[in-house]
Amino acid sequence: MHPAWVVAAVAVVLAAALLRLLLRARRDASRLRARLESASEDLQRLQVAFSLFAPEDVVDRIASSGVPTSGERKEVTALFTDLVGFTALSEAVEPSTLVRILNGYFQLTSRAIIEHRGHVSTFIGDGVLALFGAHQPNPWQGDDAVHAALAIRKALERYNHELEALGRRGHTPRRGRGRSGGKRPPEGVCRRG
Repeated sequence: MHPAWVVAAVAVVLAAALLRLLLRARRDASRLRARLESASEDLQRLQVAFSLFAPEDVVDRIASSGVPTSGERKEVTALFTDLVGFTALSEAVEPSTLVRILNGYFQLTSRAIIEHRGHVSTFIGDGVLALFGAHQPNPWQGDDAVHAALAIRKALERYNHELEALGRRGHTPRRGRGRSGGKRPPEGVCRRG
């Protein structure tokens, strides 16, 4: 064989091999891009789902830094509210009506808590547990909890009037306030019921 043909044959073989590698790299890159997009969409769905159970700043912090592996001691203020006469109410109305009443109550309670720099920690039956100062230091957390309780009371008065206008009996929540964390013992709880 002539040396020019050998060089040309080697060049063709090398070009074919490079083309094959290029096509494989593009295919792999395309697959990786699709996997990355899928993982990103999964992460977004998970973040949206998680945000239903935790405040947005907590979700963002966990998404960017991961779940903390150590505990910390904080002074927080807790607010608990529930409906007086809920058991009797639950026995007297249809389940769908009860769910609508509870959803309205949870919505107005949550709104008042968030507007006063707290966050809803837990819904327990007809009760709501809110924390103030748990995510960010707040020297006014006790005042914020009291103002949230007063806002809830005011909103519930309007809500009870709406329910009465619809022919349902109004229900007033009990409220409590206390502290946990730090070195001080919990403060007393005041209730209205």
